[in-house]
Amino acid sequence: DKQEREEEERKMRIQLYVFISRCIAYPFNAKQPTDLSKKYPKVTKQQLETLISRFQ
Repeated sequence: DKQEREEEERKMRIQLYVFISRCIAYPFNAKQPTDLSKKYPKVTKQQLETLISRFQ
């Protein structure tokens, strides 16, 4: 009986640990795609041509 209770407590601790680590990791994981879209904006050919002509 005591062993079963310890096993349940261990499972709960692991679940809690995973939950907390996910909560901590989430903002870092969620930030990456937005950063990538900021670094590499999609440029159409027309926009590229206007940019090139502007700097010549």
